[in-house]
Amino acid sequence: SVHGREKDGIWVLLAWLQILTVKRKSVEDIVKEHWAEYGRNVFTRYDYENVDSGGANLLMTFLEESMNASKGKKLSVNGVTYKVALTDNFEYTDPVDGSVAKKQGLRVMFEDGSRLVFRLSGTGSAGATILRLSYVDSYVSPQ
Repeated sequence: SVHGREKDGIWVLLAWLQILTVKRKSVEDIVKEHWAEYGRNVFTRYDYENVDSGGANLLMTFLEESMNASKGKKLSVNGVTYKVALTDNFEYTDPVDGSVAKKQGLRVMFEDGSRLVFRLSGTGSAGATILRLSYVDSYVSPQ
């Protein structure tokens, strides 16, 4: 299944209700038409809860040190080959106050716009560390 996670789910539901009201078609028909015109964006996320923070930080350090060596390399999965264009530990600049949040996650960006993101999150239950290993986004062009 594909669904909006956490608090974003309500906004996804409201957006779909608006689309269905205007289009007057089934979700399946709308999605297939979209894929035919624009291609598909595929997304998944893997969360690991109650991870020891020391081990999670060690893993992130190891990944950051080793991922830089993957620039320019080709990786294949399910018959598709992806070429690594960029790796970084990204940062976010708040557009309102200009503050900068560094070390927001490790990214492996591919030439076609697909990406892998590895990040830690402290937004788990009762102080648990969640290791989001990883966000995986991929693009499939229209046939």
